[in-house]
Amino acid sequence: GLSTCGYDLHVRDAVTLRPGEFALAVTVERLCIPDDVVGVMYDKSTLKRLGFSVGCATVAEPGWSGWLTLELTNVNTRRSWLGGLLRRLRGLDDGTIHILAGQPIGQIMFHRLTSRSSMPYSGRYQNQQANPQPALFVGELRE
Repeated sequence: GLSTCGYDLHVRDAVTLRPGEFALAVTVERLCIPDDVVGVMYDKSTLKRLGFSVGCATVAEPGWSGWLTLELTNVNTRRSWLGGLLRRLRGLDDGTIHILAGQPIGQIMFHRLTSRSSMPYSGRYQNQQANPQPALFVGELRE
């Protein structure tokens, strides 16, 4: 998965998202981020052109380790894919996105900090397991 400027991350399990659907998925890769590095997740441009978003706000903070849970969204809407009438008539596109197990779905870019973090990550998502982790709230339950 290594490219000239980052590393392709792969989804562990197959995912099918209809227009407007959201799902959590986990990477095949287990990450161990050094205290002087931060990783930022970006969409793969080919999948983004299909309306697939990996949740680019995902950050692997200095000191974090585990399997990265990703927020996957099919941003297509009924209106957007109905506009492709010719493609639909040919059976090529109903707006549903199929992601295969092991497929590269995003790219993480690693940025070296000018010094080691004085507060490496030690929060509730540390040593995250190899299955999608739901949101964990401290204190009161949020809806």
